[in-house]
Amino acid sequence: MLEVVDAASRAVSDGAAGVVVTQGTDTLEETAFLVDLVWRYEAPFVLTGAMRNPTLAGADGPANVLAAARVAAAPLSP
Repeated sequence: MLEVVDAASRAVSDGAAGVVVTQGTDTLEETAFLVDLVWRYEAPFVLTGAMRNPTLAGADGPANVLAAARVAAAPLSP
């Protein structure tokens, strides 16, 4: 995960407004805790995952990624 944070740091240093990372939900909370400890930028670092199987009706992954991108790009997101 530290390598992902390093890549995100480079992206923000190069002008990205924010970062979105998708991952499985089994360790999402632990990843969020780690990122909160090491992320040193004002740009938002947004983690998202999905709980519903993508092959079934009502899959939540696409909507979660869209919401995460909107937050990462929003000028008022800390």
